[in-house]
Amino acid sequence: MKIRKSIWIIPIILIPIAGVYYQLNKNKKELNSVIAFTARQIDAIPVKIETATRSTIDSKIKASGILEANNQLIVVSETQGKIIHLNKDLGDWVQKGEVITKVEDEIVTASVMVLKLMLNNRQKILNVLNALAKVMLLPSTIWKRPK
Repeated sequence: MKIRKSIWIIPIILIPIAGVYYQLNKNKKELNSVIAFTARQIDAIPVKIETATRSTIDSKIKASGILEANNQLIVVSETQGKIIHLNKDLGDWVQKGEVITKVEDEIVTASVMVLKLMLNNRQKILNVLNALAKVMLLPSTIWKRPK
């Protein structure tokens, strides 16, 4: 009985090991072919070595990779609120004075509405006082602030 169990254990262990060996060998062959292809491409890029001088760059380079900025600018909103619309995406160029985002400004909007209501209310009071002054023939300097 013990011999039968040990006979089953050997294939159970050897089959995964053989599968891992096969996959690693396959990956090694693919990696070698990629390295050979890359080496052929690098040989095709002409390189010219010169002493560095200050000048403007007139040519464009197409490459892939990650670019990181030396200087970053933190943009701060002048008002509080949730961002409701973005006009630009990350990495887009921005001109001076260009609107980047629209902020929901409930506090400012509410303040403007309250001030408009106050102005409207005071305008009505002023109209009533002007009408009363005409009826009573009072001088308007009584309720108007001197300038």
